[in-house]
Amino acid sequence: MVCGEPGADGSCRRCRGQRPDWDGIVILAAYGDQLREAVLRCKRPNGDDVSRALAALLVGRHRETFAGWRIDGVVPVPMHWLRRMSRGTSAADEIARRVAGLLGVPFLRALSRQTATTMQNALPVSERRGNVATAFRLRQPVTARRLLVIDDVVTTGSTLAACSCTLAAGGADAVYAAAIARADRMGDDASYHGA
Repeated sequence: MVCGEPGADGSCRRCRGQRPDWDGIVILAAYGDQLREAVLRCKRPNGDDVSRALAALLVGRHRETFAGWRIDGVVPVPMHWLRRMSRGTSAADEIARRVAGLLGVPFLRALSRQTATTMQNALPVSERRGNVATAFRLRQPVTARRLLVIDDVVTTGSTLAACSCTLAAGGADAVYAAAIARADRMGDDASYHGA
């Protein structure tokens, strides 16, 4: 499964035949109703407490999976500094920092966003992968690390894929992905444990 959406046989029919860009992915729940409101609050400067609460729910739901992955570092999907300055916070940073603390592993700012890309939700699905394909760079060595890359919402998986590929190209032994919410076509029991 590439996108994180489960199918009857464990794979999404749209992803069948595609190689995932990560070694496993977990999602807290579908992006809707109360979770949607919570995620939107995370994106505001006074939403850090909500980000930390959602991180605790994510870890509580998938603790066994995280333990099986033997993660030794948590990496947030980085926000470009201009967007971070205008928004005043980064939900992915706050979520990743709390997940790292709950798992007892380092929070790593291993990636930077070199390009102020167009917001993914403003683009058609067909353009999203290209929009972020070269947006990320390594900030520190990740050789032989087993990393968990975190974002707040995943739709097509393009941003997580670009981050995962950058970390893998930098020598990470394994790269796993997690998000608080999966937008569109998602049930509440989304979990893919990977190889």
